[in-house]
Amino acid sequence: AWTNWTPVVTQGVTPGQTVNFGRLIRHGRLIIASGRVSFSGAGTASNIIVVSGLPIPAISSQQLMGYFRYDDIATNQYVGFCIGSSTTAFTMRRDGIADQLGVSGPTIANLDSLTFTVEYEAAT
Repeated sequence: AWTNWTPVVTQGVTPGQTVNFGRLIRHGRLIIASGRVSFSGAGTASNIIVVSGLPIPAISSQQLMGYFRYDDIATNQYVGFCIGSSTTAFTMRRDGIADQLGVSGPTIANLDSLTFTVEYEAAT
């Protein structure tokens, strides 16, 4: 059964944010987590955007992967993949860009949103 969880997004600071949804399902040791966060505050430019708070740790950060879509108020959309930064958090990279999301843009701003899905093997 799907359960709720609360993702926390940071970019140097924790900007004002509303979790539109955070859902997680476990099948054996396979975890699938998804979420959408809308922002009402700003991040710090040139800092990596990190999503943390996964309630079930991954077996390793390399096991955590997925995809994301970032919509910014300037009408830009960014898509790419999620990569583990710890066993309970991940960062993102845009397709074709070497920097992690946030380093060379975008900077979290009021009315932006982030949608993502990740999957991984649970540690236990």
